[in-house]
Amino acid sequence: MPPNGSQDTYAQTPGTTCDPATLAHDQAIGAKIAAGFNGAGLTVSADLLTHFLRGVGTEVDFPAGSVIAQQALASAAFQAVNSQVQLAVLSQLQAGRTRVRLSAAQLPAVTFASSGGDLYWGFRGTQGLTVTGRIHRTNGRYVGTLSYVIRDSYGFPADDTLAGFGPPMRYLQTACGAPRHAGGAHWFPDTITVTAPFRRPA
Repeated sequence: MPPNGSQDTYAQTPGTTCDPATLAHDQAIGAKIAAGFNGAGLTVSADLLTHFLRGVGTEVDFPAGSVIAQQALASAAFQAVNSQVQLAVLSQLQAGRTRVRLSAAQLPAVTFASSGGDLYWGFRGTQGLTVTGRIHRTNGRYVGTLSYVIRDSYGFPADDTLAGFGPPMRYLQTACGAPRHAGGAHWFPDTITVTAPFRRPA
């Protein structure tokens, strides 16, 4: 993802300096929060925060069928998007199209702001959606499967307070970001893949 104002998707903000004492203090806060997530059973949130703190910056992907993918599938946020996408697909199928393409406006971002648990603490707002699938017509119905790849960038924007630990994590990302600072934090892309059945009258 290119640099943007909401996620600060770059290593370190140009022109900033990293205070070693603040770096150590905020890293300790991050480790404590990650341990708290683990203790509360929020293992995905703990893993994502730990990956952020390590500063590697590599992508993290959660495949279809994983625990977090099942949680996403069951969430009201995903179900609302799934319903919207399925209606858009059905409209094109009923118009006689054999290859369906959806516009960007028909692929809304999934927002887990009110979902709670790992979906909230690990993802909240997401930054993109890709949908593929195969559907055939049988017995007066369109039947198949849609595969959703929910795309996210794990980072800490300026207004993300997150019960008080958002600002210190943002400092680690924007003032002490890796790779410029050894041991610094780094934003990273992540995805959740969700498969959903498609069964609609023709």
